[in-house]
Amino acid sequence: MKDIKLKDKIAQGINDLFYIWKREFQTTFRDQGVLIFFILVPLGYPLLYSFIYDNEVVREVPAVVVDDSHSSLSREYLRKVDATPDIQIVSYCADMEEAKQMLKNRRAYGIIYIPSDFSDNIAKGKQTQVSIYCDMSGLLYYKSMLIANTAVSLDMNKDIKPYTLSILVQDIPGVLSQVARLFSRKGYNIESLAVGTTDDPEVSRITIEVLTNENQTQLITSQLSKLVPVHSVRLLSAEHSIRRELVLCKVRADSRSVRNEVIQLANIFRASILDVSTASLTLAVIGDETKSEALMTLLREFGILELVRTGIVALERGQHTIRDERKETTEFNLGKSLL
Repeated sequence: MKDIKLKDKIAQGINDLFYIWKREFQTTFRDQGVLIFFILVPLGYPLLYSFIYDNEVVREVPAVVVDDSHSSLSREYLRKVDATPDIQIVSYCADMEEAKQMLKNRRAYGIIYIPSDFSDNIAKGKQTQVSIYCDMSGLLYYKSMLIANTAVSLDMNKDIKPYTLSILVQDIPGVLSQVARLFSRKGYNIESLAVGTTDDPEVSRITIEVLTNENQTQLITSQLSKLVPVHSVRLLSAEHSIRRELVLCKVRADSRSVRNEVIQLANIFRASILDVSTASLTLAVIGDETKSEALMTLLREFGILELVRTGIVALERGQHTIRDERKETTEFNLGKSLL
């Protein structure tokens, strides 16, 4: 009997609880003020907030920069960001700790961080990233930072690509250091460099591949032309030039089966086998960058022990030569046109 009474009490308690809940629920929904406050306001506030601030943007948000790349591309990126109306770069910091301290002291409201592999990843065709940190006490600060960085990233992505410069220089001591110093002083990242003699024993040709955009390439060409030992500079496009590089690669081949596979790959890519030992094979392949990279990708599965690349050398297609644009000829034609 006690068990039955206990079950009845539990059932009665549950019924009473549901009765109270039902009555309060009905009372709440009969009161329009309570209904609006607890249901309509939470649903409508985010929509109203986004509508009010949708077109609102804070201009010239003070930001600091941590640039671990120190490349021409990173400087170009930051120059364009600073030129936008949304961000004003107020300082360049040595590390993130210094930048965070400036954020804490309210000297800036955002941090732009460029990683050390920024330029290298772009050169390799890989995705790179720029990190932004913001004082979230104001959501509009973050919006301005995001808008500016996104716009500059989209603008630079369509322009950045490798450019090949062919330079004729007087064969004198120190000429290569003069050319290299110009690139290092301006912060341009040299991806490939090859130097050799020409048909004239007093003139050498330097072939440089640089990762940049068209405007910077024109600036580089102009600056190189001003150097005294430089005879002429020609920008060579991939479509109108012949491009080749030599790659020497030593591959691990410690068994007969591995050696046979490496030899088969060498035959497919028309590579030459220069040296054979019981534990390795040394190959030489001549071609453009795509051919070399394709072979190296396959050889990495066997283990590359050593690798040497000469860098790109290039010649313009057709009858025109780099001597057609010698500095003296350009200056003479310019003077004649002025007369």
